[in-house]
Amino acid sequence: STKPPEIPVLCLLCGELLCAQGGGVVRCCTMDNMGECAAHSLKCGGGQGIYLFTKRTTLFVMRNKRFSELPSLYLDAHGEQDRELRRGRPLFLSRSRYQELLQMVVRGSFDHDTRVLQNTSRNHWVDW
Repeated sequence: STKPPEIPVLCLLCGELLCAQGGGVVRCCTMDNMGECAAHSLKCGGGQGIYLFTKRTTLFVMRNKRFSELPSLYLDAHGEQDRELRRGRPLFLSRSRYQELLQMVVRGSFDHDTRVLQNTSRNHWVDW
């Protein structure tokens, strides 16, 4: 039986559900000495991956061995994020944030967008 992912993430390029758990003490989902998301990014997106944390609504992107967390695409009726899904209010897809993400993907601007670069780390590539 397949165990559900500890930290489930959804690949926004192909729709596959993956596990972002890696590194630290528990290394539940490694492939070829890489975390599941890093390996999937190479296979699915040619080194670029865009993932939705399904329990947090935030996104992260992987590109050129870099990792960056992005704000949620989902906002409440007041236009606010509920990153950890604690308030229990309905969330709605922000079309403007979705369009911004889509433009970054189409233009390949993850390497140049200041919002992405200011939240970038190189530490997670192998582990995730």
